[in-house]
Amino acid sequence: MQYDMHYYATYAMAAAAGIPRADAEVIATAAQFVDDQDVTEWVVCQSQEGILGVATAHHPFVAGVRTLHGNGEGNDARAIWVPFHFLPGAEGASFEQKLVCRKDSKVARRMLDYYVSATTIRSHKEHMLQLLGIAAHVYADTFSHYGFSGISSDANELDADSLLIESEHSPTILDHIRRQREAFEAAFCGMPRLGHGAALTHPDRPYLKWSFAYKNGERSERDNRGTFLQACEALYGRFVQFAQLYYEGAVKPLAEWAQLQETVKSIIAREGKADERAGFWTEAMRNGSLAAAMPACAAYDCQGWLQQVQTFKAGDSAGQFLESDAYGFYVAADYHRNYVLKRLLPSFGLLVA
Repeated sequence: MQYDMHYYATYAMAAAAGIPRADAEVIATAAQFVDDQDVTEWVVCQSQEGILGVATAHHPFVAGVRTLHGNGEGNDARAIWVPFHFLPGAEGASFEQKLVCRKDSKVARRMLDYYVSATTIRSHKEHMLQLLGIAAHVYADTFSHYGFSGISSDANELDADSLLIESEHSPTILDHIRRQREAFEAAFCGMPRLGHGAALTHPDRPYLKWSFAYKNGERSERDNRGTFLQACEALYGRFVQFAQLYYEGAVKPLAEWAQLQETVKSIIAREGKADERAGFWTEAMRNGSLAAAMPACAAYDCQGWLQQVQTFKAGDSAGQFLESDAYGFYVAADYHRNYVLKRLLPSFGLLVA
């Protein structure tokens, strides 16, 4: 998924569940920041206090090239792609089969059961919003990344000629996707075997109806409109659970899912580039079509959290940084990675890293 879903849709579902605007924005920012946080070096201030960056994605573009072409790929894929973007479904006989992401898998549901529990919320109160946002990103991606794994694998290879988009889409969008495909293939000299690289950004476009065949001949028909709607419903339900525990019954949903469903469905189905799709969500918040009392969120800006890191780096001590949203994200990302790799996946008999 792209930032229209990870930030704007996540915010909308959190706010609809009754989570106050400021908190819903932290959750949604954390959900999208997973795709934007690539700092891995030590960040040290004047007092020599510091924190090691926790990369949850590969940016800028050259880092993605490094990963996709194998320089350190094994470690990067297992520590980043697997826990944050392609949560394994733990199905099948071989290791590679078990690493394949599955939609709304038993692994994903157990992860959310753990995070949306009174014990976890009490234990992680200071950075729980960031932790929930990270979990929301990982969970939502199971509805778009299913069928692919977070390592370089033969199982991710497709028959390039089989990648088809339904003709019902507009010529403008079809041309936009075609040009992006050509640029991607030129940059990577073909289709990579990591994640859904061979399927380009098709799995991440909410409005897209498409299909493909794996190299082994197995065919997959995809209608992202249906699966993205399922993701929104599932996130909304989990946010309702969370809100009742986190706020100890002091908040109520702004709308029930039945009231949200048609509007969410129509937003997801609208074609457009990512910026345009983000605007569809903002428009629905402002005109009250999602929920009359839902406040519109601020525009997504990852620079705010990155600036908190830079301010800490230029400062005298850790002081204010320890209270910042960026620090909370670092703590939450470090915890999530270790929880998934050292506890969650091993509980399904799967040792990845």
